Amino acid sequence: MTDYKVATQAQRIDTAEDAASICQAIREQKPTSITLSGNTHSKQAAEVIGKAIGECQDLESLNLADCFTTRLKDEVPFSIGLFLKDVYTLPKFSTLDLSDNAVGAPGTHQLKQLLGLPHFRVLFLNNCGLGPDGARELATFFKELTEASSSASASASSSGSSQVDELVSSIEALSISNAGVHLEQLHVGRNRMKDEGAEELAKGIPFLKELKVFACISNSIKAAGLVALSHALKSCPNLEKIDFGDNFLKKEGSKALEELLDAQQHLTTLRIADCCIEDAGASLIRKIVGNTELAGRLEELDLSFNDLDSECAEIIADALAKFSSLLRDE
Repeated sequence: MTDYKVATQAQRIDTAEDAASICQAIREQKPTSITLSGNTHSKQAAEVIGKAIGECQDLESLNLADCFTTRLKDEVPFSIGLFLKDVYTLPKFSTLDLSDNAVGAPGTHQLKQLLGLPHFRVLFLNNCGLGPDGARELATFFKELTEASSSASASASSSGSSQVDELVSSIEALSISNAGVHLEQLHVGRNRMKDEGAEELAKGIPFLKELKVFACISNSIKAAGLVALSHALKSCPNLEKIDFGDNFLKKEGSKALEELLDAQQHLTTLRIADCCIEDAGASLIRKIVGNTELAGRLEELDLSFNDLDSECAEIIADALAKFSSLLRDE
């Protein structure tokens, strides 16, 4: 694996000339991973760098975190599109990080085509100003892409009657079977979603059947929103990591989380730090450690900063004695 990384120097890359050395290095190295974060890029720079990126046939990962500081809010979505313009044709591209940019709801529109790629797996959108509108857009894309692939597959499988037609239909159906959304990781922390955004995002999560990691830390989501997310995540049978940290589970959310845990067979990490579980803590923790199969599988359980009482502390102490795989119980 070859990595190309521009030094984080808060440089202003305003013109094609400013970006020339970056483009040259990308074309010469043909890296599998590119990191451009920590510098600020204009539309002109994004366009020429995007063309160079599009020539990297083995590219797997692109880090564009913190790439547009001081740029106009209306300019950022357009620049994202220019960076990604030719990425859609790359056969191995699987990971994108757009964290710490003013993506907002308008910027999410640049991701729809990417989300439909069969090999695209990991999306970081932390601190992107998505809000409820951005969450709604993402959920809509998840739904539309999945339903479109299902509709196309049905059409392909039912059309034609001759042997040639049947052969063509079978090929089309095989191709379409890779359509939909194949995300394995979705990171949407610090986006001011609140309950409204969480409830909107929850409408799209059931379409992410291959999801393994879901993180929505620090979104000011109260119990109602976390209940919606917990119910939606029950439709994702391959979950390995859940991070609800720095939101407000309370009693209602804790009960919904208990139900979610019952539905998971592969979970290894649960982070609910600073989630105000308070009086519901004992019941939730007892549910976790009482499930021998789950507790024995967990590698990380983060319950820190939850104002847990002595009853919770006793339950945790007993759990640590029984299940040595638990790494974090602060």
